Amino acid sequence: MTDGEKRYQILRGRLYERLPVLALALGLLDWREAEKTGTDGQLFYAPVSFLAKSQTDRETAERTLLHSVLHAMLGHIWERGNRAEGKWSLACDIAVEEVIRELEIPSCALPDDAMQDSWRSRLQDACPHLTAEAIYNFLLERQ
Repeated sequence: MTDGEKRYQILRGRLYERLPVLALALGLLDWREAEKTGTDGQLFYAPVSFLAKSQTDRETAERTLLHSVLHAMLGHIWERGNRAEGKWSLACDIAVEEVIRELEIPSCALPDDAMQDSWRSRLQDACPHLTAEAIYNFLLERQ
């Protein structure tokens, strides 16, 4: 087992402990070294340096892995279809961030941001369920 694989196992194990409901999804998402973090639904891509930092900056690493796992669980990778890539990616990120916010995990919380709160309020008025599809349509209507 490589150093990166060991570090990923530790990171994934910490997220298992925090959110056991994600055990199956986490177990299906293996790691592959890459220049930046992300997922294709089968692999979590990250540099070894990111995994090494996860020992000292646990919250950022766990939040980043959680973000990727949720993209896979919500099917964002496979549902893009003919949608504009940039808008779809933004809509998916907003939807995932809303799920993370609703989980109310203190270590995953972001600082309060008035601009984000304002946009969240507008989105919730237009889309009672903040799914990637609803957010994407909201973004298209406001081009």
